Amino acid sequence: MYNNIKYLKPNTLGIQVVDGFWTLSIYEFNENHSFIVTNNIVGDRNNIQTFNFINNKITPLKMINWFGGFEYKLLINNTTDCIELLENNLVSYNYNFSDKDIVEISGALNKEESENCFKGNTIKYKLNKKDRTFDIVDVYWKNDKYLSFNKIINEIKADESAVVQDNDEFENFIFFRSFQFCDNSNAAFTSEEAEIVYLNKEINLDFTKIKSLLDWNSFFYKGAKQCIEDELGEKNNSSYLFSTNEDFPFDNIVVFNDRHIITAQDGFFFVFKKYRESDLVNEKSTIKGREHLNLSKNSLTPILQAIEEYETISLPIKFSYDFAIELKDFSTIEETLDITEFDHLTDFQFAKLPSLGKTRLLLVSGFMESGQSELYLLTLNDTLNIIDNIMLYTHKETESGGITTKFKISKDFMISVLKEEEIEGSILILEKKWFKIDIAGKIKAAANKI
Repeated sequence: MYNNIKYLKPNTLGIQVVDGFWTLSIYEFNENHSFIVTNNIVGDRNNIQTFNFINNKITPLKMINWFGGFEYKLLINNTTDCIELLENNLVSYNYNFSDKDIVEISGALNKEESENCFKGNTIKYKLNKKDRTFDIVDVYWKNDKYLSFNKIINEIKADESAVVQDNDEFENFIFFRSFQFCDNSNAAFTSEEAEIVYLNKEINLDFTKIKSLLDWNSFFYKGAKQCIEDELGEKNNSSYLFSTNEDFPFDNIVVFNDRHIITAQDGFFFVFKKYRESDLVNEKSTIKGREHLNLSKNSLTPILQAIEEYETISLPIKFSYDFAIELKDFSTIEETLDITEFDHLTDFQFAKLPSLGKTRLLLVSGFMESGQSELYLLTLNDTLNIIDNIMLYTHKETESGGITTKFKISKDFMISVLKEEEIEGSILILEKKWFKIDIAGKIKAAANKI
């Protein structure tokens, strides 16, 4: 049976189980008498059981006698519409038993839409040891605005069962890369196989389902966070565990920072990166942290067929004036082509690089209306369909000098892309990123430097 202790508090134990989350909370009335609450959380639904524990004997109680009917205490208007709204939201309440003196029950009611019917969406009870009851001490609106993903990360602090209000738009994540655990765990598959497992997987997350803070060491292994930071080259600024109704390994997803979510399976981390729909349709986007063109699959088939007779450029290669600007190793193909994805470029020239397995590599250069050129690396499959691409070179004039993108491709197909700015004769490095080409031809961010 799969289970994992997620947090321990003075009165509460939280356990991740195979189909959801389970909590056990104890409230002490006196030395010999305690009140026990368990909650089995599966998706949006709570299965709450209550018990008396007196003189080492446990007796089941009825939850309704303690907190039942709490939602009707939120009402200020008993009209049919308000009652219907209340009943439609019954399954979406969240129960927070993690404080030794306070019980908080909150729902997804939105203030703007519901304030004519309700006093608030949250009711707070306080333990009354003398009378052995829980007394209502406050009714209020909690999180009564829609929160973006960034705000969730930055604003929610230490509430293990925090509820975020419904967000009209899900946050979208696309598979970014995978890498093996750094603790020498035995992996169930190779790195190449790991890349293929979730290559085209996308995740759409509704952040109303965030359940608990993450204990990195117990959920993964000691040192896992540092391993991920080193591989991604980014810092972790969130420790939230997102519980879903999906099958393993997507039943529990870790929010790593405001751009990445992570899941794990059989000795591998799988990283997904946030994207917007505009990233997929704009002519240029920065998805995966790089300049990227959205290319139609078959637009370069005639070029590949024509360029077969030309010599392959050997690796390594790097930026130089002759190579990237004079294009001495490039060829012009006398083909009438309609490449709408390059409609900002003219006067194309091409060069062939060594293949990587079944993946073909092609350099494409073209000129913008300003006279400035751009150089791209394209990966293609064995049927000459475009898989992926990355910008390697361009230049933009500025008042103080210019900004240039340069590149290097090593013998083992590692790619570095450097962006630097010239300011009155001095060179400032703006960014440097590394990429690798996986077995499927995708260009992925890499931590290895060349």
